Amino acid sequence: MSSPALAASRLARLLHPRTLAAIGGKEAAQVVYQCLAMNYKGSIFPVHPTKKEVHGIRCYPSLQALPSAPDATFLGVNHRLTVKLTRELHAMHAGGVVSYASGFSEAQSEIEDGNSLQQQLTDAAQDMPLLGPNCYGFVNCLDRVVIWPDQHAGEPCTKGVAILTQSSNIAMNMSMQKRATPLAFFSSLGNSAQTGILELAQALLEDERITAIGLVIEGITEIERLESLAVRARDLRKPLVALKVGHSEQARSAALSHTASISGSCEATQAAFDRLGIGQVQTLPVLIETLKLLHTHGALEDARLSSMSCSGGEAALIADQVHARKKARFPALSQQQQSRIKTTLSKMVAVANPLDYHTFIWADRNALTKTFAAMLACPFDLHLLVCDFPHEERCSDADWSPAAEALFDAVATTGARAAVVATLHENLPEAWAKLFLEKGIAPLYGMQEALDAIETAAEIGARWKVWRKEKKRPIFLKATIEEEQRERHPARLWDEFHAKKLLQEHGIKVPRGEIVSSAAAACAFQQRIEGACVLKVLGVAHKSDVDALALDLTSEPSVTEAFGRLSMLSQELAHDGAAPQGLFVEQMVTGGLCELLLGITRDEQFGLMLTLAWGGKLVSLMGERIVLPLPVLQEEIEAALTSLSVLRVLGGYRGGERGDIAALLTLCERLSQFAERNAERLVELDVNPVVVCSEKSLGGAVALDALLRTDDLEGRP
Repeated sequence: MSSPALAASRLARLLHPRTLAAIGGKEAAQVVYQCLAMNYKGSIFPVHPTKKEVHGIRCYPSLQALPSAPDATFLGVNHRLTVKLTRELHAMHAGGVVSYASGFSEAQSEIEDGNSLQQQLTDAAQDMPLLGPNCYGFVNCLDRVVIWPDQHAGEPCTKGVAILTQSSNIAMNMSMQKRATPLAFFSSLGNSAQTGILELAQALLEDERITAIGLVIEGITEIERLESLAVRARDLRKPLVALKVGHSEQARSAALSHTASISGSCEATQAAFDRLGIGQVQTLPVLIETLKLLHTHGALEDARLSSMSCSGGEAALIADQVHARKKARFPALSQQQQSRIKTTLSKMVAVANPLDYHTFIWADRNALTKTFAAMLACPFDLHLLVCDFPHEERCSDADWSPAAEALFDAVATTGARAAVVATLHENLPEAWAKLFLEKGIAPLYGMQEALDAIETAAEIGARWKVWRKEKKRPIFLKATIEEEQRERHPARLWDEFHAKKLLQEHGIKVPRGEIVSSAAAACAFQQRIEGACVLKVLGVAHKSDVDALALDLTSEPSVTEAFGRLSMLSQELAHDGAAPQGLFVEQMVTGGLCELLLGITRDEQFGLMLTLAWGGKLVSLMGERIVLPLPVLQEEIEAALTSLSVLRVLGGYRGGERGDIAALLTLCERLSQFAERNAERLVELDVNPVVVCSEKSLGGAVALDALLRTDDLEGRP
């Protein structure tokens, strides 16, 4: 894998061409037209066997007739001719190719040799950059380069954001946005047979005119390149935002544990992006708004907000929107801040955050400036002005101009970060949005989208704060064993007794227990502990599903009866294999406040992942879960727990006892350390439930059950 600088130089001729060839019929002619419309300054070489000119530019009959090898070439010919011409362009030392034709690997079900043709295409290109096949290409608004065979709404600019996607239609649709997001570069990559979305992002990241990059990703295969891209983005303070589509069901069918069944590749990808400081969004509108905010203000340190509007209804709307959010919030104004703002307003106005400044000062630029400046002087991360403009064709915006100009003045005076938020998308005309952008104010469309964008920008900033710590350790915990070697050694499922014994050796608290081969031995165990015990069938993954355990056994008759029933069940569940020798008897843990699931699974792309969720019978019912890539810091685990409602229970819900959170964090940390020490072999580990007792009981956090699968390689965890 090349470094960012080498990636930039490899693609430099293609992305910033001085000469451009367009080969083919109507699609190639459209590329020529779009280049002329954008006022491309380089030389254009149309190539067609019979045409004399294309849009007034001399046409060449073949590649061999060109005056020089083109820096960039658009191939708008059929798939088989595309392979031939790509080979010729490589021999000419051309700078790069955009392959428009379909009929390659994406059409394998319709064209028998689609995969073979795609391989032939990459072989023909060799080290010459190739975008596609099955893609439109790109529009470089910075250098006025358009290798794009269709309409688009890009316009020349001096700096802005880049949007990269595999889908040509999505790229074209996003270019048509009327939200004033400054698109400096957008591209589709189609099949990404050779040059992928991450390599293109690496090259663009090195361009000082690019302020942020949006990625619409369907799949990730180059994890090391993703890591280096994210680290370089942090170094350059250029945020990355991703919209992941096409979630797969990686390896779920082979999973035995609850952990693997509830946390799939979607959660793993989201957790990996979070670890890397890559912002994540769920919709295209939020991607557009987030990139615009990042272009204007960069990553935010936090999401402490102020809001101003001339309507109590708008103040209530945005307050309600923020109320249910985890990161965005409206801090209360201090007495001093309230007093300062109060001096700028009518006595009948109640000063608060969000602020309804009423209509007493409406259309009074000087008065509005004083109020806005007083609010912007408060040390928040972003200041919002909620303002919907009137209908462009039916109404006048004359009375709205003073509010906009007052915000311009207040920002110039205070240097604070500000944004204008329209409650309805259509109520912020593009002309006004562009003017706000020129003044360093982010124009955001829709409260929901605006707050999503703000939280994403704050999440990026939060990850950037701690990334120095993570440079001293691996970003992900991936095994180095080849898959072929794993396939030769089927995974081993440990029985619960030996799995727990292994965890206990690593400092994880488990109940006292042993394997017994008779009812008498089980009764003797119950008498020794002088309390309730539990009997379990060994070798069963989910015991409660098949009634393979007996709880709260406190007498010799109850233990004897349970031993007989479970012994018979053990034989029935053994099927063709031999039944385990004996049952597992344990001391029953009482006094728990809640049950958690702690699990570790191996994601095919990002390595080992730690999952935290409600445990026991609530594992599927509650739905709440957090997934963290390993290795993980204790403060990351603690922060993850705060996002689960279980923390309210452990915190003494409604005057109840507080749970031993410190013991839980210690157990989580030791479980993570166990996984790190056994990263090469561990397939999945499910500790469910972990019961957390109260602080007063001294019970701590105890692993009541454990399911462990490892690769059956040499050695022992």
